[in-house]
Amino acid sequence: MFENLANQIAFWVITTVLTVVGGFVVRWINAKIAGVKDEKIRKILSGAKDIVFDGVKYTYQTYVEEIKGTTVWDKEAQAAAMKKTVDYVKGTLTQQAKDYIVTNYGDLEAWIKQQAEVQINNAKNKKGE
Repeated sequence: MFENLANQIAFWVITTVLTVVGGFVVRWINAKIAGVKDEKIRKILSGAKDIVFDGVKYTYQTYVEEIKGTTVWDKEAQAAAMKKTVDYVKGTLTQQAKDYIVTNYGDLEAWIKQQAEVQINNAKNKKGE
């Protein structure tokens, strides 16, 4: 019983921290995109963010929606959902967008995961409002 309570408290703390950090990350990324003087690059980044958003929605509709709230929705299922999103985004991004992200942000997969987590966090917070 104590372990369950500790897990719930840890989950609440992590969720709260991710919500706060997610808000900062969104503002930072949007500021970084807005600060780009080259209109073509701004369009590439904005389009890449849209693709990540579409990937999150696609994964939710084709995978998550059916199992969320069941005993099947565990850490492995969550990892599989993120992999599906990353695969979707990697398969949809243009090579130009991939190259720009790698050059300016580093690891493409890490960037996609970060963007996906921000989108998931935003969706969760909108449902709770």
